[in-house]
Amino acid sequence: MSLNKKSIVFLLLFVLLITCLAGCCDHVWVEANCESPKTCSECGATQGDAVHNWVEANCQSPKTCSECGVTEGDVSHSFEVANCTDSVVCSICGVTGDPVGHNWKDGSCAEPKRCEKCGTTDGEALGHSTRYGKCSRCEKTVDELAYKDGFAVVTYKDTAWMQEQEDFVDVYVIGTITDIDKMNRVTIIDSDGEKWTVGVGTSCDLSSYIGTECEVYGFSSGGISSQYDTPLINMDHENNRVIFIDGKTLYPEKHDTWKQFEDKYEGNFNQGGQGKVWIPTDGGTKYHSKATCSGMYNPEQVTEEEAINRGYSKCGKCW
Repeated sequence: MSLNKKSIVFLLLFVLLITCLAGCCDHVWVEANCESPKTCSECGATQGDAVHNWVEANCQSPKTCSECGVTEGDVSHSFEVANCTDSVVCSICGVTGDPVGHNWKDGSCAEPKRCEKCGTTDGEALGHSTRYGKCSRCEKTVDELAYKDGFAVVTYKDTAWMQEQEDFVDVYVIGTITDIDKMNRVTIIDSDGEKWTVGVGTSCDLSSYIGTECEVYGFSSGGISSQYDTPLINMDHENNRVIFIDGKTLYPEKHDTWKQFEDKYEGNFNQGGQGKVWIPTDGGTKYHSKATCSGMYNPEQVTEEEAINRGYSKCGKCW
């Protein structure tokens, strides 16, 4: 018996329906565990991945699966940080750990070195590289110069600014006298701990002032002298002066000799008191009433009795 077209189509649809019904599964799922993902017990189909039942880490154990015992990571303390320098302490079990240490931020012109964690500071603010002009660190324009009697109060760090000026600058420098050479060039150390050379240029004997402070009013370019390896302060103007610790003032332009300096203050401050004399330290057999007699350099002051006991006899020039 022959089939018509409608019968053939119906037969094909019926076969397709039977095939689909045969391939379907009413899944019976077994939940995932440490070894296997979620799996159908009827057809073996799976979903997702194997799943551990994690217990979070604590002070004694790392993160651990309660089913199979597998672990991840390390034990986990709950450290409390009081500051950057003390040992850290676990708030649960009390175990201690190393200090966390400071996290330093470099200092600036206005702020000292500072820890970004705890705020502790170290040292002082760097300060500007100059007190007048453009700061090389923060690039701000600075004008912090003070003046005394019209003279700029400077220290060694201001020499850079001085060299930028078109001419010499009237300066005031205070420092401790550390040396006086035979040409009466005075070396002083300022508050920056740096040396200056002061060209006093007189024949006055200033040796008794070594180790004391003085104030210098002079003029300078701030440049390092090739002869002295220091900035040089010139004293060639009438108002330039050196004020010593005892209040005496030397005007190098006016007082060209020790006698003139001595007369201005009624008495030779180098005598240092009754019964004192001067003996040479660079050769000689005489003791003197004046430290400048016979061209002595850096003489020693002693009592007359001590000078005689040491073999010196009285100078016939200055007595």
